[in-house]
Amino acid sequence: MGLRTYQNANIEDQALIAFDTKYAYTYTTGWDRLAGEVNPGASVWQGSNSQFFWTTTYSGASASDYVLYVTNFNQNEANFMRTFFANEWSNFSPLVSPTTTLVSCLMIVAFKNRLLALNTWEVTSGGMPIQYAGRMRYCALGSPLATNAWRSDIPGNGGGRDCPTEQAIVGSEFVKDRLIVHMESSTWEIVYTGNNASPFVWQQINSEFGVESTFSMVPFDKVSVGVGNLGIIACTGANVDRIDETIPDEVFTIHIPDQGVERVYGIRDYYTELIYWTFPSPDASATFPYPNRVLVYNYKNGSWAFNDDSFTVFGYYEPLVTQNQITWSSLNITWDDDSTWDSGSIATQFNNVVAGNQEGWTFIIDRNEPVNAGSLQITNMFVTTAGTNNITIVSIDHNMRVGPTQYLYFTGITGSGNITLLNGTIFPVLTVIDQNTFTIAYIDAIGSIIAGTYTGGGIMARVSNVQLLTKQYNFYRDKGRNFYISKVDFLVDSTANGVIQVNYYVSTANNDMIADAQLTNTLLGTGNLETFPYPTVPFESTATQLWHPVYIQADGEFIQISMNLTDQQMRNVLIMNSYFQMHAMLFFASPSSYRFH
Repeated sequence: MGLRTYQNANIEDQALIAFDTKYAYTYTTGWDRLAGEVNPGASVWQGSNSQFFWTTTYSGASASDYVLYVTNFNQNEANFMRTFFANEWSNFSPLVSPTTTLVSCLMIVAFKNRLLALNTWEVTSGGMPIQYAGRMRYCALGSPLATNAWRSDIPGNGGGRDCPTEQAIVGSEFVKDRLIVHMESSTWEIVYTGNNASPFVWQQINSEFGVESTFSMVPFDKVSVGVGNLGIIACTGANVDRIDETIPDEVFTIHIPDQGVERVYGIRDYYTELIYWTFPSPDASATFPYPNRVLVYNYKNGSWAFNDDSFTVFGYYEPLVTQNQITWSSLNITWDDDSTWDSGSIATQFNNVVAGNQEGWTFIIDRNEPVNAGSLQITNMFVTTAGTNNITIVSIDHNMRVGPTQYLYFTGITGSGNITLLNGTIFPVLTVIDQNTFTIAYIDAIGSIIAGTYTGGGIMARVSNVQLLTKQYNFYRDKGRNFYISKVDFLVDSTANGVIQVNYYVSTANNDMIADAQLTNTLLGTGNLETFPYPTVPFESTATQLWHPVYIQADGEFIQISMNLTDQQMRNVLIMNSYFQMHAMLFFASPSSYRFH
């Protein structure tokens, strides 16, 4: 429910704090719970699996204090908001008047030497909490923890100002020294006046575009980016524009019921120059509410992609020790591997992007790893029907969905009989029974029937399928001609065992020509693009990049190329451990018939 950074005076030690729905943890060599000793009850939280944690580091009773202010926007939280300082948790519910208490808010922001609470829940003595969705409250200059720091009835102390709109405050981010606040369908700025009697006023920037997902906000130097109901938008402080014109319909597929928009979570990867947003797909429901895909935006070239990962949150992690350090004694590194001896990604204090999922697993997003880490725990498994190879897997909140086939890699399984044959193998998900149960069909070369009792230890990792689709090409369009393609050469990175299927479509038909050729016994080749060196070609064995052909023999108005792994390739562990990176395509084309003759 949160992977947040706790700032402190030591620039080489920015702590990573993780939250689930109940506890907070910190990471050193493993996750340790932050319980506190004086008031351990304050370390226990309440909240749903869509109430994410917002944190801000700011000063406390002393200007030298580094206090973590925490809220999960739960008005029914018994301990209200919290602060964490000197390894202790404390309740945080400041008085805003003699009879009214600020019990929760959506965001806590430090701005112009004050703390601001946005979209507040407030309670009057003897009453129930009331939400003021468009309200901004601020504390006095000095310590936000002072007794009367938030009191609006004491001149010069705290105060509040409601935005002149009926829309709710949803997101906020800084653009240089300006605090931009997004409503559901408009964008505003909190302007600093310099007048202590009324230090802030609201000013509207845009009346059309807003943000619907609080944790989708991603900061840049000159803009802030977020996900709204009408598009993925960027605010410069002067105007708001969509940046997703090339994929204009995708934002409308975010699942709205079951807190779909609240689950969108974004982060910027400075190393790869990408933005990641985790999304729930349109088939999300109360049974399967969690995100199951990641929208990726390359802000250097403006391209977009989807990754089939199941993450709930993102964060940053700066390790105090070097990770995956390459030494002379490393047995899994060769001279032609992609890793470099001085790679910044393995250095101490490297800014890693980390993620967490619905089962509580945490991961480092590492572009140098060709495969996914284990992300799901097997609670139980058993043969569905005696004498068959259908196996039922019990995995709490597995987040598998009905639809495109999903593949899993199994390790760590212990038990009696031959149940351990599942280890080191890949299987597709056969049927999804419920949120905790699904089935696989086990098939191996010798036709073994799985039998035995599972005793634990099983872990599953998602196996991702590459799915690339080009535009519809015609290199003689200006001449009104169809064209013929005899082959396409691909420039790819060299791997030990990699291969991918290349399919193609002619004109605007959706017929898979490779599949049609196989049905009619027409010899057009396999469509396989091998990324490993050909043994008969000199110097390919030492080359880092290879030109390899695929013969397609297509004639039509257009040609469109698709690339993906077949079912057989998806089950191959050697292929799973291979990278795929393509740099160029070279079409061998010639004009054919005139389209209008």
